[in-house]
Amino acid sequence: MKARIFHPVLCAALASVSCVAPNGFKTENENMIQNPPVELESAEYLDSPGFRFIGKDVECNPPLIREVWKRKDEFMPVLDAMAEHSVITGNECGFMHFNNRRFGEPGERMRYIVGKFFKAGTPVPDGLDFWDVPAGAVAFVKCRGWSEDDLVRQSPGIVYSKIAADAYVVLPDNYFQAEVYEKIHSHEAHVESWLGYAVSCATK
Repeated sequence: MKARIFHPVLCAALASVSCVAPNGFKTENENMIQNPPVELESAEYLDSPGFRFIGKDVECNPPLIREVWKRKDEFMPVLDAMAEHSVITGNECGFMHFNNRRFGEPGERMRYIVGKFFKAGTPVPDGLDFWDVPAGAVAFVKCRGWSEDDLVRQSPGIVYSKIAADAYVVLPDNYFQAEVYEKIHSHEAHVESWLGYAVSCATK
């Protein structure tokens, strides 16, 4: 895969696309402490030959998402054992798509899969769900901050603004967005960590 590194530009756009972080989080308001702003740490554009995302699928609804994250130990070890088939990142992800409806189309119902990225055609273990994505460009971005609340709320605007600034567009067809979680991840406020995003895109 070819990659191109770019630098951060702060902007707010499409922040509402993100659904919810797993297991809940503490907010600044609980402790009345102001955190530094979220920053774009690194990003690259990948030429993907296509892939299969495997995990547990639910409607993109916060209570359902929290429930499936709580149950991840029931199925994530199975995916961990398939590491030789991993692509893009081996980290745990929350993968969002629209069931082949166009992004922004009226009546769209977003789906959310807790799982991991694998090579196209990877066999799906019993009891798990999958979503196939065709070949195309993928923006893989990491944002760093001091609160999971801040990261979940601020990162999408940073990510989508940078994709646009770098002469890429988010695909309305075959759209997906995946939140990529740090392997050693803290849900506490005021602990520095990163949140990644993998997003379907194409050159303008």
